[in-house]
Amino acid sequence: MRKIGNYISQTEKAANDGVASLDGTGNVPLSQLGNVEAGSSSPLTLKGDLYTRGASADARLPIGADGQVLIADSSEPTGLKWQGNNTIGTKVLVQGSVDTTQSFSGGTAEKVDFVDNVSDGFDINSEWDNTNHKFVVGSSGAGVYQFKSAYFIPNNAGWSRIYLEKNGTPIDLHYGNDWENAASSWDTPNGIWNIELEVGDEICFYLYSSTNFSFHATYHSQNTFQITKIGDSVTVNNVVAQTLNKTLTLQEPVNGDSITIFRTDVDITVQEVYSVLVGSATAVVHQLYHHPNRNEASPNALTNSKSVTSQVGGNTSVLDDNTIPADSWVWVSFTAPATATTGQYITIDIRYTE
Repeated sequence: MRKIGNYISQTEKAANDGVASLDGTGNVPLSQLGNVEAGSSSPLTLKGDLYTRGASADARLPIGADGQVLIADSSEPTGLKWQGNNTIGTKVLVQGSVDTTQSFSGGTAEKVDFVDNVSDGFDINSEWDNTNHKFVVGSSGAGVYQFKSAYFIPNNAGWSRIYLEKNGTPIDLHYGNDWENAASSWDTPNGIWNIELEVGDEICFYLYSSTNFSFHATYHSQNTFQITKIGDSVTVNNVVAQTLNKTLTLQEPVNGDSITIFRTDVDITVQEVYSVLVGSATAVVHQLYHHPNRNEASPNALTNSKSVTSQVGGNTSVLDDNTIPADSWVWVSFTAPATATTGQYITIDIRYTE
């Protein structure tokens, strides 16, 4: 093709450079593309997946549970996470009353024997304990809860006060008419408390009277309570810690062996240590340790010394110290008579939560 000045046609330039040339429509024919690197493929695999980005690569964020919302969280690999559960917004979880003529001693605070298995009572997520008369946060998740109680008690000779206990400690938040001193009449104290709780927290209703009295046999059902979740927590994730595990199998361990199992970079809580010995019935005594320094002469004992002799079921260790701080090594040491026979081995499984 004829050159004009310093210009050259695209077709001739492509031929000179050894690259694909344009066809008559201005496109490069596929047959001339050769070895072209393919673009990144989608990481999405399931319904509801979100296409996100991590620090250096595309990433898949699985859909959350029903009712959860997507929020920003810089500590997450993608900067996003699902939070909350199906109790977002206001939801009445538990309702009930007393079904007994419970008696109270003057000058003593006592737990109120509320139950949910009465007329108009209910417990949506099975979090109320009718035996111990307490609310334990479970599947409803962490969040802000509202507790209400109202009483109709024949305490005309003294005065009364109501309050809550959280995890065994009184909560002195005076909301509502939570105390009353109505001489020559029935006391009708009532209270409303809004409290932020985590999974596992416990709440009980308490009543104090300056004199002896009992719920009236006719009106004891008018002493009522109600528990409502009014919002998810903005400071506590609604996540039940996932149980993780580390497993180590050693063949023919002998006295003096000291084997590293793992190192943790976060705080962990050990839930169970399970050991199984396979082979002859020779005892194998081992002990687990943790410490920031792997070769520490005085490490922290994780469990009691455990002599494993079972060939079938193994033994569950009794934990002396089940909390391990971040940046700790965890290892197992064997002591006499840890002289195994040929073909004998021991498997140790540590289950924990972060």
